[in-house]
Amino acid sequence: MFRAIYDWVASLLSTTRELDQLRIQVRELRRDQLEQEKDILTFRLEMQAALARETAEREKFMLQVQNLLLQWEKRLPQPVGKPPEKRRKRVKRGG
Repeated sequence: MFRAIYDWVASLLSTTRELDQLRIQVRELRRDQLEQEKDILTFRLEMQAALARETAEREKFMLQVQNLLLQWEKRLPQPVGKPPEKRRKRVKRGG
């Protein structure tokens, strides 16, 4: 009888140790999963920041190009008289 109780208590302790080991493994897996999720989110944020910087640089470049074009247009000589589409064409008369 004593041996049966001893075996039963030993099996309970063994099961308890196994459950503790399983809990530890689950905790470690959760920690690993959280770290992976954190790494993924960090990577996404870094990519979004890089894209935002690139977009801002592209927009800045386009504004610079537009400003240069405006400056260039201001430096062009202004036409004198009526615009070409309003001028009459001279017709040569026989001669």
